[in-house]
Amino acid sequence: MSPEIAVHLGMATDFNVSVKDMLDKYFSNLRIVTLPELSSATAGESLIMYASEVRGMPTGELAFSEKIRAGRVVPDLSSFAQKFTSTTYGFIMYVPFAFAQLSGI
Repeated sequence: MSPEIAVHLGMATDFNVSVKDMLDKYFSNLRIVTLPELSSATAGESLIMYASEVRGMPTGELAFSEKIRAGRVVPDLSSFAQKFTSTTYGFIMYVPFAFAQLSGI
């Protein structure tokens, strides 16, 4: 969740219990992570929820073709140059129903 929304988890209810305490009590496997990237001035705050595994199988993974490849060293008049290349596929989602996104909170 965005940092702006995470602040609200610390607020106490009328019974002097914080929302975070209630979530920890009822959902023991819940992990809350704040990401500044989920905050937007135009679209509002966002929240992403997902199950990391369903029936023992992972719901997705970050993938890449190879981590990094170093090119050959090219000598110049008074220096050397070398290129480094890498690629990524991004995130591969195996179980789409295990992900939910809320925008404009």
